[in-house]
Amino acid sequence: MAIGITIEEVMTTTVLCAEPGVKIIDCAKLMAEKKKKTFKAYSTGRSCPKCGSGVRLAKHETKGQRTRFSCGKCNYTEMV
Repeated sequence: MAIGITIEEVMTTTVLCAEPGVKIIDCAKLMAEKKKKTFKAYSTGRSCPKCGSGVRLAKHETKGQRTRFSCGKCNYTEMV
């Protein structure tokens, strides 16, 4: 790092929050909380009939018009 602090020193030191009256937060705890993110599974969408099951169709919705599904690879389009 540019200021001469090792990663181990950063992980073991405590950091004060910007707001006064807030408790001291440990950097290691903050890093552990960031790694606990959960991700949603992809929704099952339509696959492109020309490209195969590996390519999904993008869903485009506009007010007052029909929904359009389009493939970004081969430009196949369905109007629903």
